[in-house]
Amino acid sequence: SVLMGAVAGLIIGVVIALTFEFLDDFTVRSSEHIESLTNLPTLAGIGEIKGDDKLVSISDPRSPTAEAYRALRTSIQFSSVDSPSRSILITSSIPGEGRSTTAANLAIVMAQAGHDVLLVDADLRRPSQQYLFNVPSSLGLTSLLLKFDATKEDQEVETLVDDVVQVTRVEGLQLLASG
Repeated sequence: SVLMGAVAGLIIGVVIALTFEFLDDFTVRSSEHIESLTNLPTLAGIGEIKGDDKLVSISDPRSPTAEAYRALRTSIQFSSVDSPSRSILITSSIPGEGRSTTAANLAIVMAQAGHDVLLVDADLRRPSQQYLFNVPSSLGLTSLLLKFDATKEDQEVETLVDDVVQVTRVEGLQLLASG
């Protein structure tokens, strides 16, 4: 029975090791691995932002992270040369991955390049853009949706939009907070 226990333990150990090795193939470790899985190019690699100020494109414009956001902007512009993108959606699968920080810094570098940018914070559960840009959050997307009436004249709708869109400290960048 000792011999049978040793053999069973060996077999179970090998099965567990092979299972972990098989599951490890689903772990993404590099941009090349992502490209091989999705057949899509990696536009940019952005490192972790250390410190409290997440708007590195303003606070430390010469940092490698700010340069990575400019590289992302350039990649987006070159990826759609024939038909320039009018809208960009930034999303992630779980909270805390940096989508709000990425959206804010990308909006900043786009505005710094001379584009008129409207950053819409559509995260109604955990809004953060108003905190990043230090603007009031009383009016925003929810206010716009509650007051919007498609039967009104265009001028009334424009006035409503003008009331909820806020100017930021970055020239060319406006913010529609979640409200």
